[in-house]
Amino acid sequence: GVQTCALPISELPWDPGSISPGASAQINVPLQGARPGDFATAAFSLATSGIVMLAQVGATNIVTVTAWNRSSIVINLAAGTVRARVTKA
Repeated sequence: GVQTCALPISELPWDPGSISPGASAQINVPLQGARPGDFATAAFSLATSGIVMLAQVGATNIVTVTAWNRSSIVINLAAGTVRARVTKA
């Protein structure tokens, strides 16, 4: 079988602000040991109805988290905490 290893969670304060329909906001979250090709996930500490949180390892030790507004209205996310986790591929 395939074994996986999850790295510790990294978190940062983040205020994505107003996100227009179809638009997104991004933040880079440092996460030691993350490498391109690893599996990445993200979460936000507040309700994100209408927003899809995406994560990818864009560079060594950096997880890029994207808040994508899939709704048809402007959504203003209040300041909260973004969390990123990586599982080694």
